[in-house]
Amino acid sequence: MAPTAAKAPRRSSINGKKVQPGRVPGKKARPPHPGEAERIAERRAKVWELRTRQSLTYAVIARKLSVDKATICRDIEAIYASIEIPANEVSIERRRTLDQVDEIVQWLTPTARKGNPKAAATILRAFDRRARLLGLDAPMRVQPVAPERPFEAMDDAALAAQVAQARAVVDAAP
Repeated sequence: MAPTAAKAPRRSSINGKKVQPGRVPGKKARPPHPGEAERIAERRAKVWELRTRQSLTYAVIARKLSVDKATICRDIEAIYASIEIPANEVSIERRRTLDQVDEIVQWLTPTARKGNPKAAATILRAFDRRARLLGLDAPMRVQPVAPERPFEAMDDAALAAQVAQARAVVDAAP
């Protein structure tokens, strides 16, 4: 048997520049075949329909269209990059996702109540997803409050009074 040559590891960058695997730096992409742009556009329309209207996963869409899952991922990325989704489409998709989260919680609740830790963990992740979709975890904006006089202009007694006042506010907070 002849020894086989070891494959060189794939590099994701050359001289600090990002390179797609399988692409030769400096070499232009091949020109598209006649009709290829139309086929890609048709496939992307089908991908969008299956993803948004039927809520299918990338893997299921790939099987239905007889393409690789990575192709579906690239198609979805290209679709999002090329269009601005109207606000009503976003709210429809958000509502659909919230309904799916609620369905998952409803389906897993009896199992979690029986003591299944995986079901309980999944429910907690679903609640977290729901909170993010509704914007409940957004950071709260707080307006900074400056003292009436700058600290540098205060004598020691005035600075001590300011610190005592701040401590009283912190201690009184719930």
